[in-house]
Amino acid sequence: MAFILLGMFFGSDGIVKVHFDNYYFAEQICTVALIFIMFYGGAGTRVQEAKSVGLKAILLSSLGTVLTAGLVGAFCYYGLNIGLLESFLIGSVISSTDAASVFSILRSKNLT
Repeated sequence: MAFILLGMFFGSDGIVKVHFDNYYFAEQICTVALIFIMFYGGAGTRVQEAKSVGLKAILLSSLGTVLTAGLVGAFCYYGLNIGLLESFLIGSVISSTDAASVFSILRSKNLT
């Protein structure tokens, strides 16, 4: 919820009014936001909790990412008739969130 509010605050219709036609500035903001998100995720994880589910989470997130990229790429190529490279680019972009999702779910459900 906090990230949605930050996006609304900094967006082109928000208080700060960052217009995304300035791609360099938007990239810098996104980079800082990504660093903050990754730091927050790492700082909120205890080492003992991570060790107990680490191997399973890495395997599941890696396999999930590869499978999602392949399935979405194949669907875009065969189902939507998009070019091969573009299809797998779309699949790669969509699948990159899987690892973060797996770690978040495992942490929130206290799965060991």
